[in-house]
Amino acid sequence: MVNTVFNPQKRLFDAVKGGTVKTTRKNEKLSVVTDLIRRGVVRIDERYEGKTPLMMASQNGHSQIAHVLMEAGADVNASYAKNGITSLMLASQNGYLSIVQDLLAHGADVDAGTTEDPHTGSTALMWASQYGYSAIIEELLRHGANPNAVCSNGTTSLMLASEFGHIECVRQLLDHGANVNAAPSNGETSVMLASYKGHINIVRELIAHGANVNAVSKHTGDTALILATDNHHEEIVKLLCQSGVDQTIVNKDGKKAIDYADTAMKRILSECTVQPVRVSRPIQTPIQPQPTPSLPGAVEEEPWNNVPLLRNGLRQRKGGSRRTKRNKSRTTPRKSRR
Repeated sequence: MVNTVFNPQKRLFDAVKGGTVKTTRKNEKLSVVTDLIRRGVVRIDERYEGKTPLMMASQNGHSQIAHVLMEAGADVNASYAKNGITSLMLASQNGYLSIVQDLLAHGADVDAGTTEDPHTGSTALMWASQYGYSAIIEELLRHGANPNAVCSNGTTSLMLASEFGHIECVRQLLDHGANVNAAPSNGETSVMLASYKGHINIVRELIAHGANVNAVSKHTGDTALILATDNHHEEIVKLLCQSGVDQTIVNKDGKKAIDYADTAMKRILSECTVQPVRVSRPIQTPIQPQPTPSLPGAVEEEPWNNVPLLRNGLRQRKGGSRRTKRNKSRTTPRKSRR
């Protein structure tokens, strides 16, 4: 006969992470957690592989369990020692609005940042902006989240929302004062990211809020127009031309936008004329990123739920673009944003 020793702490971890606890009803895990806490046989902030029960519940969307843990006094600002990820970040990146609301109501630090390079200083707002969770963005902003926070590589929430095509999130951030011309050290702004990815509605929104269409990448010399032309985004090229873009800017390859254009694109570039564009707020000066010092970590386990902020970089072209093919002879590849 096997003698099974009851381990209440393990049972708590199993319940919050959806492990080996046998369940026949949806609320049985909640009952397990509630009972263990009521009996006082568990340490509520003890970690398993670097995670507290609240962090696990926030990551997995167990809103009722998370609430019970918070009401019992769980540390809402506990973070993974290796990278500083908090419960609020986990709930934000996974789209769990009710948990985000509960964490904020219990005093979660809305602007807490990660502590691992190259993304030191990444906030819950950045995670929500990358994945397009507009309701969570609204909640975070309502609780005072800084729309102009930057992580150590210069990324802002607006850059992430612009690159990944989340128009509603872009509008929310701009309405709350996000700097439309903020740029990391390489100079690649939100309008450049959106132009590269082909998000015309976002490009239009950014221009209407005063985006500098002639911003230049410090690494490559590219502009939004060069990037849109090289990637065949004809409507964006038209929009940029109508907005007064400078077609004569030369990048570090010694080329202008027209040098990357096919016949149809050359016709667009030659025919476009400047048209008035409504600007709802004045052009803002770029905010220079202030890197947050990386904090030492003492956890030996591998990072968990390690989904970094995925700013792909304008030099990383899927499938090999026309420019990639032309530059195969380059002996030293250009550096990507990362």
